[in-house]
Amino acid sequence: MAETPPIDPADVERELRAHYKTPKRAKVLGTIEYLQKRYGHANKTDVFRAFNVPVRTGWRMVKDGSRSLHNSPVRQEPRGRKRKITPEQLQALDNFLRTEGFEGRQLRWLQLAEQVGITGVCARTIANALGNSYNYSSCIACSVSWVSPSAAQNRLQFATTMLQKYPQPEDWRRVRFSDEVHFSLGPEGRLRVIRQPGERYCSSCIQVVNEPRDSQRNRIHCWAAVGYNFKSKIYFYTTKNHNGKMTQQDYITQILEPIVKPWLQRGDDFALEEDGDSSHGPNNNGNIVRKWKQDHKLEYYFNCPQSLDLSPIENCWQPVKCYTRAYAHWDDDTLWDLIIEG
Repeated sequence: MAETPPIDPADVERELRAHYKTPKRAKVLGTIEYLQKRYGHANKTDVFRAFNVPVRTGWRMVKDGSRSLHNSPVRQEPRGRKRKITPEQLQALDNFLRTEGFEGRQLRWLQLAEQVGITGVCARTIANALGNSYNYSSCIACSVSWVSPSAAQNRLQFATTMLQKYPQPEDWRRVRFSDEVHFSLGPEGRLRVIRQPGERYCSSCIQVVNEPRDSQRNRIHCWAAVGYNFKSKIYFYTTKNHNGKMTQQDYITQILEPIVKPWLQRGDDFALEEDGDSSHGPNNNGNIVRKWKQDHKLEYYFNCPQSLDLSPIENCWQPVKCYTRAYAHWDDDTLWDLIIEG
């Protein structure tokens, strides 16, 4: 933004002499307004002469409208308390915050003022000025953990391999992203209840503090896969534990054989994406899941370990979970129906 050139003091004095105070202006403008409403028109030149106002000055009054002495464009505002922080100093604070990065934004208000040469003001004044003018506020910084060199190398290697394997966006249409999800029966966390005044300690309005352990909580485990123009059904599976973790034998008998194998038999051209869970056979130690995939010529790959899970199916589970939370369910059959409907 270009800087405003300094105003010549002679021009200021000349403008002040020609700048009529509010009473005189109000008489001129009020008379013109009355004549226009009373007769539909007004001879403005006659009005100017009646109040001893030069014609050019009178037309400037009409053009400026309600502008008064105190909002003159060339006169410094004399009213009110002077600002402790000038607009130029606020601009300097804003520039400092935008250019110095995180090191500048973590400073205290007084430390920030010292960096741009502002003294004699308290921290609250600086905070209010920046908040009112530039919407700045002090808040807790978001935390992002550092990526270790080994994890960064693994991510780079994984991205390079995937780019070589699927170089074009159309190549990813063959991929079917699979994942497991778990639904629990019973309340989780703090709940809201509907009660009347005086029922605060009613037995039906009190939540049990001792949450059930994982071994005591009943869970329903599901598996599904999605891809380009593809969406499988939601398949339910069972495990011997309560956390939903399958063994390799469970993965073969409940997922690969009844679900994935028919896709291969009917000639579907796809690649199965899986996470690095041990039941999926990620290790190269001749496990039974890897052998099953080799025997059935299943094309697959695993997600990058120690990395963000960007699989599209992760977003597909959220609508289902939100749908099940919207209805009360206390038994397996009701929860199954809600999962399928969602």
